[in-house]
Parts: sequence; structure tokens; C-alpha cells
Amino acid sequence: MNRKRTLRFLQLLATGGVVFQVAGCAAGLAPAILSLAESAAVNFLFSALVPGP
Repeated sequence: MNRKRTLRFLQLLATGGVVFQVAGCAAGLAPAILSLAESAAVNFLFSALVPGP
């Protein structure tokens, strides 16, 4: 029983570590992605207002 509990704990620990890694990566990349999306949206909106050559 003790070995089964230890294995379950190690599995939970490994899974939690992966979740924190993914969340940390997403939190680091989200501002950059949102900034690029905002820049593209503003560019699209202003390009519709300014007539082309």
C-alpha cells in the first residue's frame, strides 16, 4: 500500500509540474501575442480610413 501511495504522489507531482510549466509558458507568451494582434487590428482599421495610392 505504501508503494502505491508513493507512486500516486510522484505521478501527481509530475503532472502538476507539467501544468505549471505550460501555464508559465502561456503567461510569458500571451502579452507578446496580444500586442501583435492589437497592432494588426489597429493597422487594419487605420488602413481602411486612409486612401491608398
